[in-house]
Amino acid sequence: MEYGERIRLLRERRGLSQSELAKLLGVHKQTVSDVERGKQKRFGLEAERRLKELFDLDDTAPDDSGDTILRAQEELLLYYFRRLPRQRRDMVFVRILEMMGDDRDLNPDNGIKLD
Repeated sequence: MEYGERIRLLRERRGLSQSELAKLLGVHKQTVSDVERGKQKRFGLEAERRLKELFDLDDTAPDDSGDTILRAQEELLLYYFRRLPRQRRDMVFVRILEMMGDDRDLNPDNGIKLD
């Protein structure tokens, strides 16, 4: 995934428009659009610093760290998981455990709580 695509995912996950992100970073909306589309490679240094603070990123750029990418993927999964109706979340959770080969009985004694 390209840098601009990651920026777009981070922005959308926070529910921000391009204009809102631009204001927070101190840049023009067109700059955000250009970065997300790959027309501009990166933001300036100050905007990058603000971006890291806003999205709680470590000192590596969003496209330079596997840990940062993994964190973004985890947050995106949680974002959609939390929006599922309760019953559907439980079904998805059980399916994930099955896919991982977790054959534990899903009862409170095992430390897994579905309610």
